[in-house]
Amino acid sequence: GVKPTTAEASDSSGTGSFQQKIGVQEFKTRIATKESIILFIGDAMGATYRDVGRIVAKSTGNGFRGGFYDELLQMDQMPYSGMVMTYADEALVPDSANTATAWATGNKTINGALNVFPDNNDWKSGNAPKLDNPRYETLWSYLKRLHGYKTGIVSTAEVTDATPAAEGGYSIQRGLKKDIARQFVDGSFINGPVFDVILGGAKGDFDGRTLANAGDTRNLINELVADGYTRIDNRSQLNALTTPPDKLIGLFSTGNMTVTYDKLGYTRPAGETSTVNAAFPNQPFLDEMTEKAIATLSKGGAPFILMVEGASIDKQSHANDAAGTLWDVIEFDKAIGKGREWAKANPKRKTLTLISADTLGEAAKKAVEDFGAAKKGMK
Repeated sequence: GVKPTTAEASDSSGTGSFQQKIGVQEFKTRIATKESIILFIGDAMGATYRDVGRIVAKSTGNGFRGGFYDELLQMDQMPYSGMVMTYADEALVPDSANTATAWATGNKTINGALNVFPDNNDWKSGNAPKLDNPRYETLWSYLKRLHGYKTGIVSTAEVTDATPAAEGGYSIQRGLKKDIARQFVDGSFINGPVFDVILGGAKGDFDGRTLANAGDTRNLINELVADGYTRIDNRSQLNALTTPPDKLIGLFSTGNMTVTYDKLGYTRPAGETSTVNAAFPNQPFLDEMTEKAIATLSKGGAPFILMVEGASIDKQSHANDAAGTLWDVIEFDKAIGKGREWAKANPKRKTLTLISADTLGEAAKKAVEDFGAAKKGMK
């Protein structure tokens, strides 16, 4: 029921208190039907991005005639659609850490935080005060710990970046990526690795660790391999997996992965910058990673929960690189197709497929800035 709660704080200036009524609901730990869940996140992908992706991908070959498309995007074919507010706890314009926390745990937090509440020592220097905040368990951890789910993350960004990090990391500061990588391997609410599948970038956070940059010299990739994970390092090795492994680790770049436009070898328009990493020339596409992740997680018949992120829809938008952004929307939609294809082919394995963006911040930010300017003009 609803319970009155009082918080008190004292210092040299005196004592203050605050009262708030909090609703407490019974938490049911039994799940009647264990459905698998595939969550697709197009980072910062608003409706306009979908429109442009549709125009480019589906108007070729005279596929757009008389105002109608012969074929829609995979995300256009979903049976239901809706809108959700993604405000941060302390800000109108959210970031990817706060929004990912919301879907991973059901709680809001401040911008930059991953699955934790602020506390009274966040201002202190060093990493330790950024990692000791009150935590709330993610759905990935909870389903694995209590219900035997297999878990996975796939991203074209660093897997320790905010969106994938929120499925298994806990920090008031999203930038502590090497600490988040350690949490992936050691676990927080569970003892041991949080995920059965990890595919994306951030190789350096796992095997480029020093006392100076991480506080340890562990090779987390080797530790996962010793724990039974199959390691792959490039696209060729990924696509050569004809038999799904039990667990899978694939980190294809030191940082973020090369974006689709550059992986395809296209020439960038004037003003856009290539993301090609010469040290990692053979990187897979998001749909290929998604297909192998699902094959691995679904092996053996256990339910699974998987997050797939098209990360550079956002990252290329930061640079106003339209070609890079657009082709990542198309790549993301192809990955959605792999998820929908698997769910359709396995109707007895009940699967909930969700597609969403996380932030549409620039439009909101611009609106706030314009409103502020208008208010000044009225004075």
